[in-house]
Amino acid sequence: MERRRVLRTVVKNIYIDIYSQTEPDRVEVIGKIYDISPLGAKFISHRPYIIGSKIHLNILSTNHIPPIDISGRVVHCEQKDNDEFYTAVEFKEDYK
Repeated sequence: MERRRVLRTVVKNIYIDIYSQTEPDRVEVIGKIYDISPLGAKFISHRPYIIGSKIHLNILSTNHIPPIDISGRVVHCEQKDNDEFYTAVEFKEDYK
């Protein structure tokens, strides 16, 4: 397995708008990013996502990062505290 060094930012309480690209109706979900890098992001929301599904993230601007509008593929989704789902998304050029 190849290990790459990637600039990664651990952030708290950066709100995002999340849209599923694999569902027929565009449903907006609000979540919170807690880790982001050029290769992907991790966020918390009150909705589960199917591994392998494509979603779109609209990350609002903060002092830590500029605004980001990007699509990715869900690689992990786990329910933890009651109704919170911890989701990891991988960014790649072909997920647009």
